[in-house]
Amino acid sequence: MNSKTSCIWVDSLRPAVLLVASVVVALGVGAGSAVAYDAAADFSTNTNPNGVWSYGWSTNLGSSLQLYTTPALNAGFNIWTYTNLYPYVAHNGTTNTITVANAHQVLQAGQMAAHPGANGEYSIVRWTAPLAGSYSIAASFAGADQDGDSADVHVLDNSTSIFNGDVFGFGTPTSFSTNLVLGAGDTIDFAVGYGSDRSYYDDLTAMSAVVIPEPTTFALAAAGLACAVAFGSRRRKWFSVG
Repeated sequence: MNSKTSCIWVDSLRPAVLLVASVVVALGVGAGSAVAYDAAADFSTNTNPNGVWSYGWSTNLGSSLQLYTTPALNAGFNIWTYTNLYPYVAHNGTTNTITVANAHQVLQAGQMAAHPGANGEYSIVRWTAPLAGSYSIAASFAGADQDGDSADVHVLDNSTSIFNGDVFGFGTPTSFSTNLVLGAGDTIDFAVGYGSDRSYYDDLTAMSAVVIPEPTTFALAAAGLACAVAFGSRRRKWFSVG
């Protein structure tokens, strides 16, 4: 390679470096910060799917997700539902605790919840992996009805259950956490059913669902982007030099 070609090739890397730097800054890679996908904090009142999050229901645990199509405001909660009220997901988007007196339902400020359907439909919040990599997953479920929940709760990896639990009473949480290696497009479902009593009454269940990528996930993606952009730029410059 002559000096002219070498100089042009080095210059051609500058766009790649700038592009990768912007990606790294945007994703928080190398800055000691971690991107956190939080279902409650990320809740959308008008878009479904909402980025990596989707709200829906299924007739059986692990069966196809049917998206909720109707956003609404119900008793102060923002909800997503479909033809009837049940099943649904709910979110308290205010800065105050909301107590629904006639239903005895309570959601703290910023809290999210799911309610199963009358015929055993599962209410589901789904997270879809944007990139292949390692992720930390944490979920917590608790009764949000003062009359006492009796719900079954689950976390599924691509429709396969990796956590099964039960929620009884009001306010006492059941929690789960794990680390998983996922491919781009893999899904994690956080599901609430109507429990062993097979009744959907009083089954509003507060839910926390948080997914955090390991630092290497976005770092490797940024590195791969750098290689791809740099190689493409190098090829264009290499063949343009006489």
